[in-house]
Amino acid sequence: MMTTTLESLPNELCLLFMRFLAPIDLYRALVGLNYRINSLLTAVISHPILDTSECASSRILFSDFCQLLEGKHYWSKCLLLAIDTIHLGDTLAGKVLCDDSKSPFTLSSMNTSLSNLFPSLCRLYITEEVINQTNILQMVLPMRNSLRHLQLTFGDSPHDHDWNINKCQWQDLYWPNTVHLSLSIQQASDLFLLHHGALPILDHLCVTIFKPVKCFTKVIENDLQLKNTTNMMIFRLRSLQLSHISLAQLLIYLSSIYMPLLEKLTLIDVYDNTLNHLNQFQQYFQSKTNMPALQPSSFKFLLRFPGEFEYEWKRNRNYEWPFETTNIDYCLEEYRLSFFQYWRARLVPPIPKYSLLIFTISALSYRRTVHNHSFAMKLKQTSSIVWTCNQIDNSQQIFDSLAKLKTTKTLAIIDWKGTRSQNVR
Repeated sequence: MMTTTLESLPNELCLLFMRFLAPIDLYRALVGLNYRINSLLTAVISHPILDTSECASSRILFSDFCQLLEGKHYWSKCLLLAIDTIHLGDTLAGKVLCDDSKSPFTLSSMNTSLSNLFPSLCRLYITEEVINQTNILQMVLPMRNSLRHLQLTFGDSPHDHDWNINKCQWQDLYWPNTVHLSLSIQQASDLFLLHHGALPILDHLCVTIFKPVKCFTKVIENDLQLKNTTNMMIFRLRSLQLSHISLAQLLIYLSSIYMPLLEKLTLIDVYDNTLNHLNQFQQYFQSKTNMPALQPSSFKFLLRFPGEFEYEWKRNRNYEWPFETTNIDYCLEEYRLSFFQYWRARLVPPIPKYSLLIFTISALSYRRTVHNHSFAMKLKQTSSIVWTCNQIDNSQQIFDSLAKLKTTKTLAIIDWKGTRSQNVR
């Protein structure tokens, strides 16, 4: 009987099974075997990622993770040198990397730092839980010359928001080589915590905003120094993405900045309760005064309004649009009501409410939430979808809805939140 060995398999089969294994498992089993296998490893994971959440989900054993950080074996030394991206979350593995005193295994025992452990590190993603518990300034400063891509998430925390700002001392941060910055912040004004010299070569900026701020207009209009600082920070930008900001705040912000090099603009879930600002939005991009390099084909947006404005939108949709009208579409989508409204309904489902979505037909890559079965997939996207549902009349509805979602990369179906009569069925 002929024996088949790993080395006798063709490259296609080797690449196929390698894609099912975590980088730690691949390096432990295969690195250093021979030149061909090393080349295949590099082809499969040219940019190894260390995601601390994978330790929490048992994809990576914590004991293997600790062996990696110790760097005593050949495979661990090779992987430490190769890792260029870290996702830092609120897990036990994350506490280890943050050198947390509560962790049973600390980096201080190895007399090294995060920047020394991963000499190739150039992309760092930090969640809000880590920011609330760790001195991020102390962690990031040693890597400020190597970081090219930085993502920070500021969300709700049990502490006062100003406490987080003072703790991290954002005014002192300086990233001379960072070209891509992603921020998830509580309010639009937090964007101005960074001084103009913090990111001298920034090319790409992505901002997601959690909470609207009523005083945003006064903050921008009355602070001339803030305007100058903002313009100096984003003068070099070639791409900008803003998410979850009101249309009024967006227009105020855009009117106060000048981006002569901007080539790509993406606006996701820009919302308003009226259509009063829509004409101003159209006129702003028609003039191209503040963004002379922006082309219509590189401008993508998703605007969200109450569903009752559908007729008014259809009547005026071709009025003074600076874009190809064939590249703009709309749809009505039911949105999920609060749990309290379902609880009050008891046995009778509440009256559904709809959002009017106006968007460019070009694909938007973002995490989208859809509700029940009326959503339209005219809104193209290539990212993940969260599907919520509180009404099922028959099984065919489920199959039809799933058929609409067949092109998405990841799908999450969250817990049932229907009325009592629906839950009994």
